[in-house]
Order: sequence, then structure tokens, then C-alpha cells
Amino acid sequence: MSFGFRLASRLVLLALLACIVTTITPAVRAQSDGSPASDEEAGKELAVEAMEHYQNGDYDAAYESFSKAREVYPAAQVLRMQAYTLMALERWMEAAETLEAALESVYTPLLPRDAEHAEDQLGVALSHLAMIEIVSSVAGAEVSLDGGEPQRTPHKFRLEPGRYTFVVRAEGHDEVEREVSASEGDQRTFKLDP
Repeated sequence: MSFGFRLASRLVLLALLACIVTTITPAVRAQSDGSPASDEEAGKELAVEAMEHYQNGDYDAAYESFSKAREVYPAAQVLRMQAYTLMALERWMEAAETLEAALESVYTPLLPRDAEHAEDQLGVALSHLAMIEIVSSVAGAEVSLDGGEPQRTPHKFRLEPGRYTFVVRAEGHDEVEREVSASEGDQRTFKLDP
């Protein structure tokens, strides 16, 4: 990713953070009368803390605070900002999964403009991953990735760049194995028949 693109995307995120801080902060400050905070208020307070860390470039601390906020107040906006923090940390797989969760959330769902921005950022996160699909013409064939749980074919795997071993099995057939090197942005399909 170019420096200019990173700078521009971070400036957009900072502008979004400023908007979110202005909407969450008044609700948090309203609880300053000393009465016990609700989970929602505690979550909003943690989200404000997380955004301050984010704005200061302390993404690890921001992620930790967003994670705590998400535990007590799993609003779509909290998920979205946690995902943006993961993007700043270049943890693309987690960022994509968290953005999808934010977009699917019905707990204080995202406003249309926020959902549109999250969709755009999901595209950015996915561009750093590979999508490998394994298909087979053998009925009942299953594929496992690096010895993991078998999945029915056809099956798509979203992967970080790297080398992976796929094994396809079907009852009454010899298994077949294929090693695949996945790169950022790969979208490939392999036919493996045991």
C-alpha cells in the first residue's frame, strides 16, 4: 500500500473518529452524577477511550479498549471502529471479519453512510487476503486445510498470504493433496478429485 493511500485513509478515519467522539462523548459525560453506569454507558466510555488511543496512534491500546467496549456494548459502530483499528495494525483477516460483523449487526446498526464506508473498507481489507476455492466432481468430497476440520466441496477459504496444504477425501477414493501458495488479492479455484 502506498504512503499516500495510507495517509489519506488515516485522515478519513480520523475525521470519522472525530464525528463519533462528538456523538458518544455527551452521553458518557451525562453519567457524571456518580450513579452507576449501565453497560451501554460503560461501553461508550471505553469506546471514547479507544478513540483517543487511536487518534494518538497507539493502535494496540485502541484495540484493547475497543475489545472491552465490545464486550459490554457490542454496537455496530464499536465493531466498525475496532475493525478500522485492526486495519491500522494490518491484521487484515480479523479486520474483514469484524467489518462483516459490524455490517450484519442489528444492535444499533450503522447509519447508511457509515455502512457504505464500512463496505469500502471491507474491500480494502479483502484486497490483502486471498480467496481460494476447492471444487471436486466426486460426490461427497470433503476438503481440509492444513489438517483442519473437513468441509464439503465446493468450499471457499479466505486466507492470509502464505503456503497451505489442501487435502480432498471421499469415501471409496484415494485422497489427493495439493500445496498452494496464496498471495494478496488471489482469487483462484482448484479442482481436486480424489
